[in-house]
Amino acid sequence: MATVIADVYRQTSQLYDAVARYITPAEFDSDGSQSERRERVNYFLKEFSEYFYVKRIYLPSHTAEQVESFRVKLHEVAQEFANKVEIPKEKTGNWESMAWSKTWDTLTCEIKPLRAELENEFRVLLGVTSRSTKQGTHQGNERGESA
Repeated sequence: MATVIADVYRQTSQLYDAVARYITPAEFDSDGSQSERRERVNYFLKEFSEYFYVKRIYLPSHTAEQVESFRVKLHEVAQEFANKVEIPKEKTGNWESMAWSKTWDTLTCEIKPLRAELENEFRVLLGVTSRSTKQGTHQGNERGESA
């Protein structure tokens, strides 16, 4: 199971990084064009799907569902960005400026915490931390601060 967890973690990290680079408001020439970055997202989505769907049986069902939810959210945000920002920008030069902001906010405010939860779940499964320690990290207010 440790090998599967390591591989799934690597692939989810690569996918997250590819989506973040694709939709980032701060573009760098070294990352390539938006269409090149989209192709990178598609590559990691395909690689992940081919591996995960045959290996998910080795993970507890709750963890497999967390991983799948994380993948779906990343795919949705990348698809929304492509449809509302990248493709309209290429075709007409116009795009929904709020869409760019919304996809970035989704990544940083919704998906990033899912990633942290998934990392914690992997640590529990690997015996690096206990479930009570994992649960203790979620105490505090909505921003994750302790009272």
